[in-house]
Amino acid sequence: MLHKIYKEDYKNYRECAKLSFLLRKENHQKTIQWHDRELTYFFSLPEFGDEKQKDDLTNISAPSLELLANDDYSFSDLEVIDSETILDGLEVGYHAKQYFLRNYRCFDLDTYEKHLVANKTVEKILDANLEVLFEPRFEYNGCVTKVDVLKRNGTGWDLIEVKATTKVHREHLYDVLYQYYILTNCNIEIKNIYLMHLNGFYFHQGDLEYDNLFILASKYNLTTTGSKQENIMVGVKKDLAKRDFNQDIQRIKDIFQMPVAEALAWLKTSQCHNRGKYDYCIHVYAKLPKEHTIFNLYRLVKTKKARLYYENNFLSLYTSNFFDLNLTANQYRQIKVVQNLEGVVALSERRYLQSIYKEYVYPIYMYDFETVKSAIPKYENSTPYEQIPFQYSIHVLLDNKFNEEKHNIKHYRYLSDGVGDHRLVLIENLIKDLTRYGIGTYVAYNKSFEKQVLKKMALLYPIYEEILMQISDRTVDLMDFFKNFAIYKAEFNGSLSIKKTLPAFNLEFSYDDLEVQKGTDASSLFRKRLYNELQKDNNHLFFLKLNNAWKTISWQQWQDNYVKNLLLYCERDTYGMVVLFTKISELLREQGWIEW
Repeated sequence: MLHKIYKEDYKNYRECAKLSFLLRKENHQKTIQWHDRELTYFFSLPEFGDEKQKDDLTNISAPSLELLANDDYSFSDLEVIDSETILDGLEVGYHAKQYFLRNYRCFDLDTYEKHLVANKTVEKILDANLEVLFEPRFEYNGCVTKVDVLKRNGTGWDLIEVKATTKVHREHLYDVLYQYYILTNCNIEIKNIYLMHLNGFYFHQGDLEYDNLFILASKYNLTTTGSKQENIMVGVKKDLAKRDFNQDIQRIKDIFQMPVAEALAWLKTSQCHNRGKYDYCIHVYAKLPKEHTIFNLYRLVKTKKARLYYENNFLSLYTSNFFDLNLTANQYRQIKVVQNLEGVVALSERRYLQSIYKEYVYPIYMYDFETVKSAIPKYENSTPYEQIPFQYSIHVLLDNKFNEEKHNIKHYRYLSDGVGDHRLVLIENLIKDLTRYGIGTYVAYNKSFEKQVLKKMALLYPIYEEILMQISDRTVDLMDFFKNFAIYKAEFNGSLSIKKTLPAFNLEFSYDDLEVQKGTDASSLFRKRLYNELQKDNNHLFFLKLNNAWKTISWQQWQDNYVKNLLLYCERDTYGMVVLFTKISELLREQGWIEW
């Protein structure tokens, strides 16, 4: 059976050939089961996937063009929205079209049924009156692509790839390289290549200013710091000159048709198919225990994990020969705790833990934000992807006589209804609730996030800058108790996240009884509420389709079905901090390091 090749297939292949197999749509899951066995890999999956692809596609021939006649692969179909990443991409794509519609004669091929797109692409390519085409689709040698923007340039075209990012990344070169290969083989002359991305410093005021919102980049970064750049067209031509693209495509096709047994054996080999970037493959491993392996070892880089696994045959943290592995002090401590060679509290960290505990002066305010972000700013004086707080929860410990039954504990909360700009109201309520019992100690878990939100709000509302910065400066981090592995339990499994540390101290503490169980779920729900309000003033196609596809939330639905659940989730977060602080206090008292 022949398989169509898509851009994501090629990009995965360029990272490692094994990924092109694992991340194909029919295998698009974190754990793949074959013959009652599992392969587990520990890289991040993309947050999007294509629709079920059909292999019985037919081609329509046209003078100098091979075009896809019927293609079910489309990231632009709103019916398949299942993540905010996709939503950001769709919305950025919509506004990128508005950027060109202001000054050019444009045609959007995405408005047609898929079986009509091929003929329409041929027709519009040949229509000299049109200057810009949106989302034409092409096929060559079994490779299918949809181009974001084609802009006529004399006898040829400029190829423009739209990205919902604020920077140009090296891997973006593979997007345009793949498209350039297909289009030039369809006799489409490409004059220039651009990556169109968001300006991360764009400050939204009034109507969107497209010339400031978008950057049309002709260069991409050769380094992660961006200190060295190269022209995109030059980079594409250099890459095509040094490698056989047709050979790559044939290899991808062969991989897709590989029998399961052969694929299993291939995926378990140590070789990384990325042209020598790594000595050993960091992408795929045979079935591993879920806990207490080197793959849970704290901050051990992937390349070293692969070397230890393949070269030293080191996997389980219960192995006795770990002292010769040149690990960090924290990594050695993790292994010792797992093997019961050291206790939960590091005796050498007594003074450090005592000094941290002394920072907790009553009243203690434990607080947590839930935020929403989007590629296209929705609020005045905000930037792309800025974290906008819409909810908070605060638990106040009045003195050291508090307990888990909530004696001497007060709780305060706020949740926006999604109508208008709620930030000023949120900040005013936050300040009131964080000073009800006077200035105290403010506690967050991984405090950098909360401090960042406070600083943004201080800049936005200078009248409250002094008190907000005072709160920020007096914020301590509950996670500090676990730094340097001063306190460590085997159940942490190499993570200091509260989702790991809290259950390790209190097995009964859980989010399982809640309708909302993750911060990402809370953010997504509020965004659906926000977009329902935005639709009232934006009757364009994007928001109309979005309301039906993403199921935005009306005010009445919000009140009836979501407010209670969101409040309970955020409250659980801060009460979890109270529980964790209680357990830490008990542990230190048992050591005799703090007073009862």
